[in-house]
Amino acid sequence: MDNPRELRQKRALVLDEARELLETAERQSRNLTTDEKRRWDDLMAQADNLQAEAERLDARDRLTAARLAGGGRGKPVHLGGANYILAPEHRMADLPTAASASGARPDELSLSRWLRGIVTGDWSNAKAEFEEMRAMSVGTPTAGGYLVPSPLSAQVIDMLRAKAVVTLAGAQTVQMDAHTLDLARVTGDPTAEWHTENAAITGSDMTLDKVTLHARTLVALIKASVELMEDAQDDGQSIERALSAALALQLDRAGLYGSGVGEEPRGIKNVSGIVTVSMGTNGAALTGYAKPVELIGALWAANVTPNAAIYAPRTAATLEALTDTTGQPLQGPEAWRGLRRLVTSQVPVNLTQGTANNASDILMGDFAQLLVGMRTNLTIEASRAGGDATGNAFGNLQVWIRAYLRADFAVEHANAFGVLSGIIPAA
Repeated sequence: MDNPRELRQKRALVLDEARELLETAERQSRNLTTDEKRRWDDLMAQADNLQAEAERLDARDRLTAARLAGGGRGKPVHLGGANYILAPEHRMADLPTAASASGARPDELSLSRWLRGIVTGDWSNAKAEFEEMRAMSVGTPTAGGYLVPSPLSAQVIDMLRAKAVVTLAGAQTVQMDAHTLDLARVTGDPTAEWHTENAAITGSDMTLDKVTLHARTLVALIKASVELMEDAQDDGQSIERALSAALALQLDRAGLYGSGVGEEPRGIKNVSGIVTVSMGTNGAALTGYAKPVELIGALWAANVTPNAAIYAPRTAATLEALTDTTGQPLQGPEAWRGLRRLVTSQVPVNLTQGTANNASDILMGDFAQLLVGMRTNLTIEASRAGGDATGNAFGNLQVWIRAYLRADFAVEHANAFGVLSGIIPAA
């Protein structure tokens, strides 16, 4: 049974039977017998299982709708509560959950002005931001910590999403309103068949399992002089840009290469079941586009149409330097040119493949099937007394600014992604 409505109807019948047990005992002015209690427990377990299955199938249908809404069409898909799925062109700042607590319009607020205000204590040019903080009543200046107002949190997250190559490649952002969020994931595609009259149907169903997004903590630290914060003409925008860039880089690294161990998310490279193509036992240099096209073909064979490829700057330079027999730049085949090609330093160039320890990868796939779970609760802490093994803010007349957000990654279908491994530089 794969219809949520039918599952809920069955659950209603189960609950009716359980209710009849209680009403019968009540009419007879007695407690439930041992057998009736056992039956009651069994019915409650059935009802819980049916509800969970219905919710899982609802999540599957919402994910399907989210994918159809991608590519610039439609609005963010509402998953229920404060949970939404956003395509790359959607903004968290536009969601209802990013509404201002003080009544100020989101476009009246600036994170850079707010940041400068909490660091310097001068709110003369940040009156709306000051009122927002007062309305929230969450500032803890004695501890140096401030919970960023929701619309400003959304602005920073939108900034880092705009810089993260996984988002540029098409990854969808799942807004999370709790520490965890359960979603359905496809583990096996259905098969169809032409049916002979009166013959048994042997086609298989689509198989699903549950993937749980856990809000894991991503931290960035910036050290700035007090003089810079007090005198900066850009009103704190340089720190705002630096924070979003630092968080975006780590988001990319985790989404592509996260180990999945401890509190680190699992990235595409370490997802079991992705499509793999190798440059050889000990790696090899790229001399043309044959191997990248081989990976494209392998994804096609898995019924996936890749939309993007992500690789290291060294690989990009190698591909740009390829020439034909006349010395002219070598044009890649149409299948390669049709991909969105993105370059990031978060793809390593020191991977081990056989005897090579300077290998790299090309990661490719349908990036709409990469989900980035994101809490909107961004916290920024500013301290003039913080210290570590390298020094301290007080002694250096600095302000240390720490920002952290919580995020996770999930792959909707492992076969939607592939990796070409073992790319080494030419001898």
